[in-house]
Amino acid sequence: MRPAVTLSRRAVLGLAAAALAGCQRKAPRRRAPVADPDAAAMATARQSEQQLLAMYDAAIATATGDTGDLLGVERAEHAAHLAALEGATVAATTPTSVPPFQRLTSLLRESADTLHGLAIAAVEGGNAAVLASIAASHTVRSR
Repeated sequence: MRPAVTLSRRAVLGLAAAALAGCQRKAPRRRAPVADPDAAAMATARQSEQQLLAMYDAAIATATGDTGDLLGVERAEHAAHLAALEGATVAATTPTSVPPFQRLTSLLRESADTLHGLAIAAVEGGNAAVLASIAASHTVRSR
């Protein structure tokens, strides 16, 4: 026969407390939000597209004939770029005194160069792809 095991009241309460502590649900730890490493690059790209949209609006307003329709198609392309860059709203800007068509070509070249560099420096692959795609489009349109 085995001898009877005697547990003190303190021992029983201690075991019960330990068992209950192990059964409690622990709240998941909240992780601090991670900042987008490409936030500045994406903001620069959005600003570039907003400036181009304003210039297209100015060019369309002065265009005649089929030129306005062609510029409208190109403007829609830049609106799609802006949507791909997370749909920022278009800020009103005042075009310079340079004729709209010449200024558009210059802005497209500048934007293509900037976006190309931003795409290379991007940390996130998806951001790099969007920036590179828009840079390629601007390169083609600036020729």
